Amino acid sequence: MRPLGRWFRKQALRQSRIVWRDAFYAGGYAAVDEATTSAVQFAAEHLGLKLDTTYTGKAMAALLSDLEASQSSTSNLFWNTYNSRPLGSASSEPSRQDLPDQFRRYYE
Repeated sequence: MRPLGRWFRKQALRQSRIVWRDAFYAGGYAAVDEATTSAVQFAAEHLGLKLDTTYTGKAMAALLSDLEASQSSTSNLFWNTYNSRPLGSASSEPSRQDLPDQFRRYYE
């Protein structure tokens, strides 16, 4: 059996359809430009999506730009993982009794 090594990584990169683009970086992390602001507004008004301006708004700006420039009939996907959850207030700490038995000992 041959372990996966450098060959595998290089081969995977050659076959990848991922293209690094920084045209929608807006000048830096958490920086906002007109394309991002417009994309966030478009997503809210036309798609019912609430996007942030740090990540998903920039991704939507890139997608909208690609759709506008494209003459093909290919399908496009905007995949929003909603990987962020609002933090609860400090007073909403769960009761120790709500913890699974194996974790309660850490709070005694």
